[in-house]
Amino acid sequence: MKQLMAELNLANALAESGAPAMAALVLAHDRILAQGVAGLRQQGQPEPLRLTDPIHIGSNAKAMTATLVASLIHSGQLSWDSKPVDLLPQLAGQFHPALAEITLEQLLRHTAGLAPFTEEEEIKGLPEFTGTPRQQRLAFSRWLLAREPHLEPDTAFSYSNAGYAVVAASLEAHLDEAWDILLHQHLFAPLGITAGIGWPGLHGQEAPWGHMAATDEAPLEPVDPVHHEYRLPAILAPAGDIHLSLPDYGKFLQMNLRALQGRDTILPAAAIRYLHEPAQGIGLGWGVQQFLGHTASVHAGGAGTFIIVGFVLHDQDLAAAVVANAGTDRAERAVVNQLKSILQTFSS
Repeated sequence: MKQLMAELNLANALAESGAPAMAALVLAHDRILAQGVAGLRQQGQPEPLRLTDPIHIGSNAKAMTATLVASLIHSGQLSWDSKPVDLLPQLAGQFHPALAEITLEQLLRHTAGLAPFTEEEEIKGLPEFTGTPRQQRLAFSRWLLAREPHLEPDTAFSYSNAGYAVVAASLEAHLDEAWDILLHQHLFAPLGITAGIGWPGLHGQEAPWGHMAATDEAPLEPVDPVHHEYRLPAILAPAGDIHLSLPDYGKFLQMNLRALQGRDTILPAAAIRYLHEPAQGIGLGWGVQQFLGHTASVHAGGAGTFIIVGFVLHDQDLAAAVVANAGTDRAERAVVNQLKSILQTFSS
């Protein structure tokens, strides 16, 4: 492990990040090329971060929700052109006319015109939705889809957490099953992934804590997963509230890497590859861009307490992810710099 950490230079990256801990994983389609971990689970506490610890992946959950939809399409239960107006009979007659024709694909590509719901102020301005997470997502969808859209649908990219909430509510209504159960059945169990919803350690198990700070210069504040008031609302869980270990996240990255190479996995390669086909620079749950001269599917996830960035190359047998347990801009810069270093070291 020391050799791998030296190769990945995590000690320097950790110092650059200002976070209590950092971990990294480098993958080919069939093996781990390198892995490393440095630092502490919680600032001021002695327990070291372990590679097998669960970490919060924020918006990198979007690719998982998109993959769930791909699985349901492959099994014939949906299509990319399926519309919430048809999947949500409970909302019959309640859709704003401009939103009656939006599709699952538009929602997942952020082209459905829905408001972002990426800022705390937006979320605080919502009505209170009660009941189970599934009931809350349906109530949120009823509230949102009755209103004039943020933009005219199918005219421009506009990043929206809300779109993924509507997708999940649509699946839940159509299949009469909760989004997280569907995700376990169709993605996590077939890949051998152990994952949960919410902060790591939410149910009292040993886990790293996330850390927040108002600015890069401000001291870090540990976020107690059980007692801290800050947490993501259940309506937005499909957009960004999953935790799992970095090696388990690696299994998901490898599935995508294999598919981009034409290899079938738990789904036919073509079903996964469609998620990585860009329109306006965005896939379904992924951003598709040039990254140091390589075409890559990339996404960053952070809900203010952790930051993770993962990539899968389209043109080489390489994927990687780096995570820090602080949600600051400084930590994100260090994570991105470490990924650039990995790409320069391991790509040809």
